Amino acid sequence: MVLLVAPATAATDTIFDGTVTLTPDATFDVVAYNSAVTYTVSETTPLGALRATGLSYGVTDKNYASSGALLLDNVGTYLRDKTNKIYWYAYVNDVYKDGFGNPAGGLNLIELTDGDKVEYYYAPGISDPTDLATVKAAAIAAVKTVASTGVTPTDWSIVLAGAKTQTVTKAYFEDGLACSESGHQVFWTDGDNTWGGVPLWVLVGMVDDNPDMGPLHFNFNDTIATKNYQVNVIGSDGTTATLDSARIARNNNIIVANTLNDAPLPLTTPAGKPSWPLHLRGSDVLTGEQIGDIARIELTGLPEPSEGWTLKLIGDVTDIITQEEFEAAIAHGHTASYTETVTGAVYSGVPLWYLVGAVDDYETSDHWTFNDARAATNYAIEVRDLDSESTPPDPYTVTFFSDVIAQNGDYIIADTKNGAKLPDGEYPLRLVGTPVEGKTPGKLGGKAVGEIDEIAIPSMVTPDPASGSYNLILKGKISDVLSQTEIEDGLACPESGHLVTWTQQIKDTASGDVIETHTWSGIPLWFLGGWVDDRKPHDFNTAQATAGYMIVVKAKDGFSKSFSITDVAFSDDYIVATMKDGEPLDSGWPLQLVGDPLTKIEDGKSGLLGGKSVKNIAEIELTEFGNLPAEAPKLHIVKYDSDGITILKEVTIDYHFMEDNLEVIGDGTTHYKYQGLTLDPLDLWDPTETKGMNPPKVDNAIKGTKIRDLVDLVGGMGTGTDVIFIASDGYETKLGYSNIYTNPYVQSQQGDAVLAWYADGEYVPEYGAGMRTFFTPADHVFGQWNMHEALDVKYWHFNTQGGVEYPSAAGTSNQNVVEIKVYSSPETDWELELDGTSIGGKSILISKSYFEQALACQFDSNHKVTYSDSKGRVWEGMPLWFLAGFVDDEDQHSDTAFNDALAQDGYRIIVTGSDGSSAEIDSREIIRNSDYIVANSLNGVHIAADDENWPLRLTGADVMGTTSIKGIVKIQLVPNETPAPEFPTPAFPVLVITVLAFIVLGSRRKF
Repeated sequence: MVLLVAPATAATDTIFDGTVTLTPDATFDVVAYNSAVTYTVSETTPLGALRATGLSYGVTDKNYASSGALLLDNVGTYLRDKTNKIYWYAYVNDVYKDGFGNPAGGLNLIELTDGDKVEYYYAPGISDPTDLATVKAAAIAAVKTVASTGVTPTDWSIVLAGAKTQTVTKAYFEDGLACSESGHQVFWTDGDNTWGGVPLWVLVGMVDDNPDMGPLHFNFNDTIATKNYQVNVIGSDGTTATLDSARIARNNNIIVANTLNDAPLPLTTPAGKPSWPLHLRGSDVLTGEQIGDIARIELTGLPEPSEGWTLKLIGDVTDIITQEEFEAAIAHGHTASYTETVTGAVYSGVPLWYLVGAVDDYETSDHWTFNDARAATNYAIEVRDLDSESTPPDPYTVTFFSDVIAQNGDYIIADTKNGAKLPDGEYPLRLVGTPVEGKTPGKLGGKAVGEIDEIAIPSMVTPDPASGSYNLILKGKISDVLSQTEIEDGLACPESGHLVTWTQQIKDTASGDVIETHTWSGIPLWFLGGWVDDRKPHDFNTAQATAGYMIVVKAKDGFSKSFSITDVAFSDDYIVATMKDGEPLDSGWPLQLVGDPLTKIEDGKSGLLGGKSVKNIAEIELTEFGNLPAEAPKLHIVKYDSDGITILKEVTIDYHFMEDNLEVIGDGTTHYKYQGLTLDPLDLWDPTETKGMNPPKVDNAIKGTKIRDLVDLVGGMGTGTDVIFIASDGYETKLGYSNIYTNPYVQSQQGDAVLAWYADGEYVPEYGAGMRTFFTPADHVFGQWNMHEALDVKYWHFNTQGGVEYPSAAGTSNQNVVEIKVYSSPETDWELELDGTSIGGKSILISKSYFEQALACQFDSNHKVTYSDSKGRVWEGMPLWFLAGFVDDEDQHSDTAFNDALAQDGYRIIVTGSDGSSAEIDSREIIRNSDYIVANSLNGVHIAADDENWPLRLTGADVMGTTSIKGIVKIQLVPNETPAPEFPTPAFPVLVITVLAFIVLGSRRKF
């Protein structure tokens, strides 16, 4: 089992969960926080139920004039957050209530009756508040109440939620569904009592597809029912029974009853459990499934609409492959064909052995593999047509043996005939090939079974348990049955590495004294979920857990409880226990769900296991799978030889590889921040990190990988070299060798340099800025002074505001990184002098790093241009006009930094090389003209230091003959009447590192 370091998102904070007593006809006053106006509200309302919890809350009356409704914004410390779209959502008996423009949904207007359930959820990113399951899964906080009013209700409704949502009222149920004329009414006699109502499948048929398919007013979809989706019957107190669709299909022995002995149901059963208004009863309803006071029937795991077929594979696991997956296997080269020579028909499909390989053992990769060693044991393989009308046998089954079909392309499961889908009688799949021909050579015989539904390896199926033992059924993306031996000797034994324990302490709530202590041991629930969350049992699918699903834990009698993987993932607080105090379980045998979150306080004792602690577990099923994120973005890491061209090594990885194989930095809950600009000209660096922090420029709870570990995958950085980070849009940033391989002082200032692929609960690509470079100092804030101390000046970033160049630590953080470039040898630094003082401008030195970073910032400006000369060489660099714009006047960094008017009036641009040669260009020729280029790269790499063109060359379509200056060291702007200056020629460019602002004209990368 590969354990991935990915702790789950924090569980929902349930700040109240209990019954509240509300007095009919009593009222209370509430003040709208936005207007300070006081309103009188009935106690027996959802708002009254919230008030009765004793929690503080805030309502607004901004919609009161039009609807009469008060709207809930805040509860306790959980406040309405419009910026991040985190709001409170209210539900009465699982039905969403919103009073905005809707008096019927007003929390101060809805009248409650005894037993009504009122719940509030504080959740982010909700697009459809009526989707209660999604809201619950996303909820940060919750308030759960059950109203006790002493008033017996007279009216009711039930919500049906599936492919669509429909509310069935009491009147419609009684007059339209459960009346004798409807044809749907059924009865069941239980001893002296007769229950009357409607089969559950009838109600399910109202919402199992959309649009409804069939000739009747509403139709039960038998085809979809075979896909084993979940039918959740939910009481108003949240108690749930989960039944498989195949089990309830056309089954009149599972009844939603509304009458008992021809009268409305009583409020409660003789045992005091809820009954009215609807109760799940019938001869096929198990004791734990007899849900009363039904408020909602919810279908989960409904298959996506599809016109394709499926094929069931049964072996070590059970898997269902779709037509799309079958055809993908063909597209990836797993194809075979057979010609029936008598008829000339050509069949094409997939070899039988390849499909068998999907279930002949536990897969450990994303691709099916055939187990040759197991095949050598000569197990039987059955190819089945379950719907066959042939007798005998019925269903029609043909048996083959593994040593014969192993790697044998003559046994073919065909899906096409003469290039088209199979005809009736053969569709969707038929076994073909020379070995299944009949007595007539070249003509398929009786073993060429068509209309295939299943392929099975019976000997690999876990047998039913013997008396006194048990099996555990696991259902999800695949299904498996674990025997008692597999669980206790393999998974829950101390040597397995999967055994966990929990110490239960039952305490006296008054004194705090421990009354009882018990030690439970077993398997984490998340581990069993990971067994069937994808096609790899020995691997927990972190991405799927992040996308979400529910885990339904079912007892033998049908009782079930559901848990979100958000709460369960990697948590040892939810344990499927096999032992208690070193002995097999007694009343909970064979398996019981235990752990701290499942305890309750009752009768003056804490630590008691409550109703969520499912006993006698027989099945664990994963439902409501969230959509997996798009394919994880890839990261290309490449190392170049000293020539900057030859690739020494390269790898392409994604975050799955990083998380599984490299050290993870950050826990996903600790926030790392970048200080914003100080915006104080007198305190540019702010060593105290008190400015630019409300809010910080960047603030994320991250997980990531050390950049050192990443560059080491390709052999590491050469001493003194830079590492370049390239974003998906081409933007580049650099860090130095000392920032990746740090000394103690640099480490104290910046922490580890990491590439973050997870932030604030989301992996890339949902983490939209990822992959992003981060520093992780001990105080969790990378500020301006940290940049000053940890980074060489050539890596500093600045942002110009109001003519002031402010240090920008956040500018060092590149986002959406897709490539990391690593070098073997450092490049020689250089400087370019720009002088515009003769025409009233400025004089500055442009460093190599500044020039390259300005080139990298290519959006919303024309910083980078290329030119192919007559020899086929490709030059790349910066337009001459752009460099002139830096020094032609005082404006260096605005959108109008290049002074068009001044250039139009005319001045001379003198470009001088290291050998003393120079060229003069009229400013009117270069106005926003990208055919004069100051190039720093040739054929995709920086000009080499031993090249006569180093470090810069003037080139371009408009540069002719002697104008093409090599080894540029200076660009000077002079008036037309001024003679060209004379100055000594240096033997090589001056190698000085100057503190320069990395601010570029029109850049989108301002931090």
